[in-house]
Formats: sequence, C-alpha cells, structure tokens
Amino acid sequence: MNPSVDSESPAASDENKSIGVRFAESTVGAPIVAGLLFIANSFWLLLTTTGVVLTLVAIAMWDGVMAGVIGVFGLSAIGLGLFGYIVVLWYVSRSETRS
Repeated sequence: MNPSVDSESPAASDENKSIGVRFAESTVGAPIVAGLLFIANSFWLLLTTTGVVLTLVAIAMWDGVMAGVIGVFGLSAIGLGLFGYIVVLWYVSRSETRS
C-alpha cells in the first residue's frame, strides 16, 4: 500500500478506476450498460425457452435418433441459458452492491 496516496479520498479512487469502469459509471455509459444487460438477459431467457420447446418436441417424437439429437440440443440450450441468466443476475447484483 502506498502511504502517499490516501485510499479514502475520492480523487484517489477515481484515478485507480479503469476507463471502462469510468464509462459505465458516467451519465452516458450507464444507460448503455443497462441496455446491454437487458439484451443479454433477453438472449439467455430466449435460449432457455428455445431449449424447453426443443425438449418438448423431442418428448413428443419419443422414438428415433432425431428425437435424441433434438433432446440433447434442447437440454443443452436449457442448461446454457440458465447458466448465462444466472451469471447476468450475479453480475448485476455484484455491480449494485459495489456502488
């Protein structure tokens, strides 16, 4: 720790922030970041929904190789979609507790 820099002063904390963090906290960057998070959230939810539909199609087919392939893709989409959605929620909750 550098004793010459006061870690409690706002100027010191602003100097240590990267340009990306400064942009995300600015009045211009905050809505852009919020919009990108909304798009990411929508993408993961859409992927999960697509996985559910594919899995239901595979269950309706029930027999054959194609049903197995569709089922594997459906379950993979569900898993990946839920994982991505949880990561986005974790990022949002983490960024809200920092500010």
